Amino acid sequence: MMDFLARYAGSTISLMVMERVVPGQTQYQAFAWAVQQLMAEGILVPIRSHGTNQAQPALLNGYRIKKQRLKADFFEEIRSRQLTVDSLLQMDCYFKGSEALWQKEKPWLDRLQAYLTTDGIPQIEASVWERSYEIMEKQRDVHFASQYGLTVKQRKSDEDLA
Repeated sequence: MMDFLARYAGSTISLMVMERVVPGQTQYQAFAWAVQQLMAEGILVPIRSHGTNQAQPALLNGYRIKKQRLKADFFEEIRSRQLTVDSLLQMDCYFKGSEALWQKEKPWLDRLQAYLTTDGIPQIEASVWERSYEIMEKQRDVHFASQYGLTVKQRKSDEDLA
């Protein structure tokens, strides 16, 4: 149900919609327990004005979805990675992006980090295409390398300020 809630377009959801998502053989008790767990985790917030369903245990007919709570593990993974990579790598864009993008680009972040660890900041100016090929060994991945702003000109101005 967590995946469904993460993909669900609205910010509120009815109990009937959630009931349609669970497999047909699921007992009501198991479904009610799952909804109560999501409420305890703060992912679902009950909307009391929608009333209850009259079953035991009673569940409310409407809930607000706290999407940020659904992404807590994803955000924590990005935060922990931020602590281990070079401070030049700007990773804020991943907090706004999708988890699929993060999974796709993690290997490239590792390569970029390995490059910075072994070779340091490039001292010789190069075009974005040349630098991307040097770091990623693939010229088509320039957009990835350039989104971090690792241009020598910018780095020189940072060093001038220090």
